[in-house]
Amino acid sequence: MIDVHCAAAMADMSPEHFADAERWLNCAYNHDPTNVRVRGLLAERTYRHAVELDRRGERDEAIEALGKCLTWDPEHADAEALLRRLNRDGRNRRGRGDVLG
Repeated sequence: MIDVHCAAAMADMSPEHFADAERWLNCAYNHDPTNVRVRGLLAERTYRHAVELDRRGERDEAIEALGKCLTWDPEHADAEALLRRLNRDGRNRRGRGDVLG
């Protein structure tokens, strides 16, 4: 059953299907919270969602998704790197809506 949930969750990586993928993976997690593969897929799918949010300019949402990703896999190097960059970029902005020049 877990394999079916994982396959369904990872079948479509588009951002529009993130909520569905997250539900499938959470269901798999509920079947077996100790399953390392499920936790890894939850982290990876959430990281990929954060990347897309960042690409769309949705910085705060990306940071939130990265926090979830790192909950699933505290050693996810790509998520850590993106989170550092987003936090650094946020400190370099004067404020929301300001034009840097």
